[in-house]
Amino acid sequence: MQRVSPFETSQRPLRQVHDYMTYRKLYNALPAAVISARKQRIKGGDPTTIRELWESKEYTFLAIDFEWNERNDKTILEWGYAAVRCGHLAT
Repeated sequence: MQRVSPFETSQRPLRQVHDYMTYRKLYNALPAAVISARKQRIKGGDPTTIRELWESKEYTFLAIDFEWNERNDKTILEWGYAAVRCGHLAT
């Protein structure tokens, strides 16, 4: 059994589709809603969604790290970055 949590929790109006043009308009808006939901899950730190992105090997990941002085927060002691193109990883 898998737990499914809804992306939107607010009530939205029910739309009745009676013609093809209205259906096409709603269908074309669906990918943007899916991408928006995925971005919010990633920013929230959902490990399942991040793992799916990593395993798809279509994206580039970037990690940035800063170390600063504890006594003077305006002084950066060191910084580093790492970029990984998942398409180049061997399977």
